[in-house]
Amino acid sequence: MRGKAGSGLSDALVAQLLPVLRALAVKEAPAEGPWEKEPRTYVQPLLVVSVRYGSWSSDGRLRWPVFLGIRPDVEPAACVVGPSSDER
Repeated sequence: MRGKAGSGLSDALVAQLLPVLRALAVKEAPAEGPWEKEPRTYVQPLLVVSVRYGSWSSDGRLRWPVFLGIRPDVEPAACVVGPSSDER
């Protein structure tokens, strides 16, 4: 996980996404990582989204992430994590 993008999500878009995400829900995290303790719903990593952000934090998370949209033209396997702040 690299951050939470709540900004950019309208009520209408959330209503569209919820059924899709519920159908992809799994009980265990599909990847290893330092997940936060709060209640969380995990999904299969089958969707790709675009997120705009201000910068990377020192612990490798996105600062000020904004959801831009779903990318059906991109396969999840093609996605890589961008540079962390110590790689700049």
